[in-house]
Amino acid sequence: MLPALVVAAYPTGVIAQMTRAALIEESGQDHARLERALGFGETSILLTRFALRPALGPVLSLIALVFAYAIVNGFLVEAVFNWPGLGRYAAESIRSLDTPGIAGVTLLVALVYVLANLVVDILQGFVDPRTRSR
Repeated sequence: MLPALVVAAYPTGVIAQMTRAALIEESGQDHARLERALGFGETSILLTRFALRPALGPVLSLIALVFAYAIVNGFLVEAVFNWPGLGRYAAESIRSLDTPGIAGVTLLVALVYVLANLVVDILQGFVDPRTRSR
């Protein structure tokens, strides 16, 4: 449980802070003021498509950036907690100058990161139709 907590503590705080800031910004927009004037409650305004959905664009971008941090931090946690895994394999490959091993780990991490960013870009198209390309 402690390694998972170590990996997730910082990104969770950053994502929560960004979500809060984006929701505060969206709640000050004209459409949110109109909904308040129509009598909608504050909770229904913030947690519906009127504020939460437009606020998810920047949050999804941040999640893509934080994902890289989590991958690198996972390598560090494996070293600190003495767990076998990709991080230990990468460290041993570097120590023994195993060039194919280093290249393989680098390629795998880069591929996972690019795929995660692709998924986030596709999700942003669904969340915010303004970001879709024509």
